[in-house]
Amino acid sequence: MLTSLAAIAAFASLFDPSIAAVISISTTSAPVNGSSLVSAYTIPLNNGTASLPSPNNTLSVITAGRGTQNYTCATSTSSSIPVFIGATATLFNLQDLLPILSPLEGQAILSALPPLLLSLPREALQGSIIPQAGEHFFDASGTPTFDLSASGNGMLVSAKLADIAAPEANSTKGPQGQGAVDWLTLSAKEGSWGLSAVYRTETASGQAPATCDGMHTSFTVEYCALYYFLSD
Repeated sequence: MLTSLAAIAAFASLFDPSIAAVISISTTSAPVNGSSLVSAYTIPLNNGTASLPSPNNTLSVITAGRGTQNYTCATSTSSSIPVFIGATATLFNLQDLLPILSPLEGQAILSALPPLLLSLPREALQGSIIPQAGEHFFDASGTPTFDLSASGNGMLVSAKLADIAAPEANSTKGPQGQGAVDWLTLSAKEGSWGLSAVYRTETASGQAPATCDGMHTSFTVEYCALYYFLSD
């Protein structure tokens, strides 16, 4: 079995082959045998002090979302506080790549992926062999939407059920030292098909600064997170 560092290099090299060289580990001499099915994976629910509600349906799709959290400011002074207005992200399908790892290694690598993917140039992700599962966006009414229809996985028009703070000790900070956006779970609303809920966990960056001091009227903060989709 690969060591954790070697497994990270092997998985990351699928996005950018130069990573393996940087870490100085061969990704071809020690392949991992065995199958890693989606059902073998567990959704992280606990941040150390609080938990998201347990899932009631079947885990069907595991993705990494890379994009931006979007905010506005009334003024560019410390008297204004950033207001969240939505998010956009490309969803990369991870489950087809999990069989290169054992489930034990795979679970650990999934947790380590968001900060790694956040550190990579977007063009490296877009040009990688990782298939795109779909897109995450907020529709005209402000509803968080996950369109996985192009990959045949469904559409989730959602409402938030619960959220907890990202674990402070393990969170990847944003460009101004701000923390990671919350972990949360959302459930299906009218207009959904094929998907019943999603969990956002293992978030990296995305929080706005504490105030609008020096910020533009509209601005974005890069983030990455794991999205675990459920189906009935």
